[in-house]
Amino acid sequence: KIIRKNLPDLCNSLVKASIYVNFGKTFVSSVPANHRASTLTLDEVNEIGYGKIGLRPEFVRNFSSDKHRKLLNSIKDDYVKLQSGKFIVVYCTNQRTKKGHTIKLRMKDDNVTPNHVSGMIKKISGANTYFSVLGLAESASNRDIKIAFRRIAVKVHPDKNTDNSAEKAMQVVNEAFQCLRDDAKRAAYLRLPPSEQRPKNRFTYVDAVAEPFPEVESFTSGSRRLGLCTLLKATPQGEFRTTIETHKEEDKVDRSMLLKLQKAWNERSHDGKMRFPTGDNEWLVVDTVSYEQRAEFTNGNFLLGIKEVTEDRSFASSCNGVNVSLESHESIDSLKSLTNSNVEDSTTCRLLSQILNLHREAEKILSSLDA
Repeated sequence: KIIRKNLPDLCNSLVKASIYVNFGKTFVSSVPANHRASTLTLDEVNEIGYGKIGLRPEFVRNFSSDKHRKLLNSIKDDYVKLQSGKFIVVYCTNQRTKKGHTIKLRMKDDNVTPNHVSGMIKKISGANTYFSVLGLAESASNRDIKIAFRRIAVKVHPDKNTDNSAEKAMQVVNEAFQCLRDDAKRAAYLRLPPSEQRPKNRFTYVDAVAEPFPEVESFTSGSRRLGLCTLLKATPQGEFRTTIETHKEEDKVDRSMLLKLQKAWNERSHDGKMRFPTGDNEWLVVDTVSYEQRAEFTNGNFLLGIKEVTEDRSFASSCNGVNVSLESHESIDSLKSLTNSNVEDSTTCRLLSQILNLHREAEKILSSLDA
C-alpha cells in the first residue's frame, strides 16, 4: 500500500528516488497536541506516519564512534571495499527564497588519480573477453562478478570521471556484466570460439589528459521523505529506519555551474555567507557543515556506506559519530528503470521484496555487532 501510493513520485523523471536504511537511535521530538502520551512506541510512530499531524520522529543516525572498528570487523568476511574518500557536505538556505540546498564537495583522493582511471579504461579497451574486462578468471563466482562490476563502475562511469572514453568503457563493462551474471548466457558464451568472445562494443583508446572534476560533486534541493514511507524497526541490538526519499537535482548543474559553486564556497565570508552563482545578488547562508570520511563496501547485492562524521552547526556546536547506511543494488536499478508506462502490480511486488531483503540484511548487520 505504501509503495503503490507513492509510485507516481518515484516515476517522476525530474526527481531522483532512493530506498535506504539508516542505523542508530530514534526519538520523537514533538507529539500531536491531541495525543495524551508524552512518548510513543515505534508501532505508534509508524501508524501515524512521519510528519503527520505534527509528529516529528527525528532520527539520530550516528552510532557512537567507538562502534566504528567493531562494525568494520563484523563485515570484513562478507563485504569488500569499493571506494573511500573525504567529503564536505554543506547544508545552506537561500536568504531570499528560504529554499534549502545541499552542496557536496569532494576532497582530493591521492589513491584515485585521473591517470589511474585512464589506465583502467585503456585496459578495458584492449580486453579480448568479458572476463578480462572485469579482471576475472573463468572460474569466478556470481558474487565475484557482481563485486568486480561494482568496483569498476564506481570509477569508470562517466558521471565519476572526465576521460573522453569513459562512456564507451562503461558500455563494454555493462555488456560483460549482463552476460556473465546470467548462468545460461555465461555457459553459451564460454562455448564460443575465442574469435567470437570479444566484446561487441570494443573501442580504440586514445590517450588524452583527463581534466579533473571540480571539487563540487553535486548540488541538490527539494529533498523530502515521501508520506508514510519512513518505517522504524527495533531489534534487540538497536534500531534502524527504512526510508523512501526523493530529491530534485538542480536545473543546469553543468560543469560551469559546479565551478561557480566551488568559487562561491572558496570565497565565503567569515560568517558563512556565499554568493549564489546565478547572476542575481542572492546569498546562500550556511546552516551546517558536515566533514565526512566515507567508505563504501559491497557484497555484490548490497551497498554499505560507513561515514565518520563531524558536524559544525551554524559554526557554534559540533557533534561526532559514525553514520551507517544500507542500500540494495537491486532496488537502485529498479528505481532507475521506473517510468509511468511500466507501473504495474508486479513493480510494487518487486520493490516490496527488495525492501524485505534490505530489512533482513540490516538485521544481520545489527546482530553481528553483538556477536
